[in-house]
Amino acid sequence: YQKSLQYNPKDRRILLSLSLMYETKGDRTRSEQFLLKALDAWAESPLVQAMAAEYYLRRQDWAQALFHAQTALALAPGYEKALQLLGTIHLRSGKFADAVAIMDQLIKINPEDPVAWYQRGMAFLQQQKAPEALASFEKVLLFSPNDEVTRIILEDTVDQYLSLEDPLRSRYAAYHFEQANQFRKKNLYVRAEFHYRRGLRIAPLDANGRQQYADFLKATDRKALFVQQLKILTDAGVKNNFVKDNLEIYSSLLASSVSNSWQVDQFVVERDPLLLRQYYIMPRQISEHPLAEPYLARYVQTLLLTSPKLSMNQDRSENSARILPRQVANESEAFASARGDRADYYVLVDLSESRDDFQGKVGLYLARTGNQLRSYAAYRSGNFRVQNAIWQICDSLQKEMPLRGRLLKRNLDEGLVNLGADDGLKAKDVLNIVSPEAFILKGDAPGFIYQQDKKTGSFTVTATDDLIAVGTVKREGFYDRINIGDIILRDGESLGKNLEPTANFPFLYNKIRS
Repeated sequence: YQKSLQYNPKDRRILLSLSLMYETKGDRTRSEQFLLKALDAWAESPLVQAMAAEYYLRRQDWAQALFHAQTALALAPGYEKALQLLGTIHLRSGKFADAVAIMDQLIKINPEDPVAWYQRGMAFLQQQKAPEALASFEKVLLFSPNDEVTRIILEDTVDQYLSLEDPLRSRYAAYHFEQANQFRKKNLYVRAEFHYRRGLRIAPLDANGRQQYADFLKATDRKALFVQQLKILTDAGVKNNFVKDNLEIYSSLLASSVSNSWQVDQFVVERDPLLLRQYYIMPRQISEHPLAEPYLARYVQTLLLTSPKLSMNQDRSENSARILPRQVANESEAFASARGDRADYYVLVDLSESRDDFQGKVGLYLARTGNQLRSYAAYRSGNFRVQNAIWQICDSLQKEMPLRGRLLKRNLDEGLVNLGADDGLKAKDVLNIVSPEAFILKGDAPGFIYQQDKKTGSFTVTATDDLIAVGTVKREGFYDRINIGDIILRDGESLGKNLEPTANFPFLYNKIRS
């Protein structure tokens, strides 16, 4: 391009291309130089003015971006690209009423423009005008049914603003029940369950959707969860043959379950998940969906929390408030926040999209030190690119998370732990029992390290329910040092080498953390 510029010093394409390339390289000075040359040579070109508006929009220079977008529109009244840019500028700069007015102009020119309907809906949403926002988002999906980002935002809006009895909930949830059934036919059960549960989150009173989910649990032999869903349906007044017959049969089958034998309600047993915090960075480039970042971050959170190993609640308790993803400017801000919350790990999410592709990057960090342990990335194009990219990242991260449980009860050589089939436990699995104060998270990879002399025994699984398991307890050494509340760690799951006992560990670590 530089050589071509010698022969064509005012070529519009060359000047704009060089501006974009230098901007991508991070050389803003040279990038702006070529942009200004293009503006000087092509001041009356609506395209060049629009490119200048995009450039200054990426730099968050609202005044310059607005000037060039308005200039482009003055040069070419009705120029759709300029109107779209004006809407984006108003959205990014917080002028939501102005954004609505501009999008109304664009819709008069092109009533089927999904960009215009999206920006109109987002502007209404930022003003907490949910009915107007939902109506606009519905138009987006009418004209662009594969727009995953808009669907995610619409569902988030439904969940936040509509009453549980609103019939619109079932209409929006139907999409996920259909998706779940499609994944089920392909034997992709984990993804099918996610869609069943997301559908029920949107429409918790949808009896048809809940019965589909119950049938799925039956087919995957999740007896206790199956009975739980049948009881919910019964309480909702559903008393068809499927519900009545299966409730009687499976309640009888559960008579010999671990929960019944130990007189424990597995659904209220406290868990010991890892405390995770999530942060996201605003992308530098112009997004196809302005202001979508917090909604996409919450979608990532929803997928991550399909793993029972993780919690984003205030204090790991199911009853405490969930901490939503937070926007940060850099890694240092994320580290300070996660450490202040006394989290175990934190993730930094960076999502970007263009018209035809989607890219996600997620860094996993140890909250104790701020050390990055893993980096996950996925790039997808085509239909379902957002869902597939985010799912790949979350699935990879979840698989590396170490498993932690607790000894709940003990009866001589038999014990009960708060881990079960949903955690991957099965008969004959052997786990380690260690003192609660004797382990920490590894500093260089996901997993635990612990003092060998603080290992109090082993636990061999004999039977499982969905969320709890019973097994034989075997002491380590001559003395029996196993106590209720000791920690259960899976042997070989990123456990790392045993840490030799020292005078300073874990006293020094606990002192610093306090």
